Amino acid sequence: METGIIPPTIHYKTPRKELTPIIEGRMNVVTEPTSWNGGYIGVNNFGFGGGNCHILLKSNPKNKINVGIPDGLPISVPISAYPDS
Repeated sequence: METGIIPPTIHYKTPRKELTPIIEGRMNVVTEPTSWNGGYIGVNNFGFGGGNCHILLKSNPKNKINVGIPDGLPISVPISAYPDS
């Protein structure tokens, strides 16, 4: 989101015949670095241990407000979840 480039999907060659939305052109698989002008993006994760996740992210406008804090400092965003069971 920060660079404005969508990275390509690695190891993708051709879709399976069951994936008609891709074959018909209604969906695309990014196969080379593609420019992106912001908006929404979905991110999926399917873990080997059974942890699955999907998140929808929206880009923020890059309004620079200098409040005396140096640029380039790392930002920590802790995320945690606990199952109800």
